[in-house]
Amino acid sequence: ADSLFDPAKSGPGVYAFIGEGVIEPGPTQCYQDVTATVEVVDAPVVTLDLNTGPLYNDGLPIALTGGTPAGGTYSGDNVTDGQFDPAAAEYGWHVITYTIAEGTCSGEAIDSVFVDSGTGLGTPLGATALHAWPVPAQDLLQVALPAHASPVVLVLFDARGRETLRTQAPPAPTGRTIQLQTSSIANGTYTLFARGLSNTAPARIIIAR
Repeated sequence: ADSLFDPAKSGPGVYAFIGEGVIEPGPTQCYQDVTATVEVVDAPVVTLDLNTGPLYNDGLPIALTGGTPAGGTYSGDNVTDGQFDPAAAEYGWHVITYTIAEGTCSGEAIDSVFVDSGTGLGTPLGATALHAWPVPAQDLLQVALPAHASPVVLVLFDARGRETLRTQAPPAPTGRTIQLQTSSIANGTYTLFARGLSNTAPARIIIAR
């Protein structure tokens, strides 16, 4: 509608609006043009690079860092007062959100941390992660699969647990390298699972252009 203003479409700047205001109420009302201005500012640009490496489910809480600009808030499962507790987390990837508020505007970024089993529980001992390269990937990701007698399904999930890619690799008695097209996948941190391979942990994938 003409009376609605969408700051996301208009972009940063100062906008003037003219309307009519009643200056003499009554049967013979008089009107006068009224001008108001609205300033639209850019939302804060927020980034998060946790870069913690693997954590273990028998470890102590760690202070989360890597969010910019400074002064934001970390949140997510098992996050309290800016600390992540791996001992309270299950094996696997966990999403962390970093939020910045500037006035009435806010922005957020997400990354994830991987919790491994420090006691042998949650994943088989000796499990190896998938080998995938390059790091970071851009438009093409190479994945090395060990020998497998049955088909293997590769599934890529984003940091929020949403499936973004799925492909099936046929049996390969001597192993093979699979190429995954990632040109249509947004920048971010992902987790790659190989369903059908035993004793194999997921791989962390970063896409950045």
